Amino acid sequence: MLSKQLWQSNRELTQTCLKNSFVQGIATGKLERKKFAFYVGQDAFFFRSFCSCLQYWSGENS
Repeated sequence: MLSKQLWQSNRELTQTCLKNSFVQGIATGKLERKKFAFYVGQDAFFFRSFCSCLQYWSGENS
């Protein structure tokens, strides 16, 4: 199965990401509110920008 192969071939990277303090903070519920708010803000900015691009390239840019 492709997903299993990808997880196995990227195991070291996966483990490094899972040990990240930000990810650990989310997992344990101990991430500072300020850091989480910044993260959510970044996501909102990204998704707004992404939607604008999709709208533009779909021809709905009037």
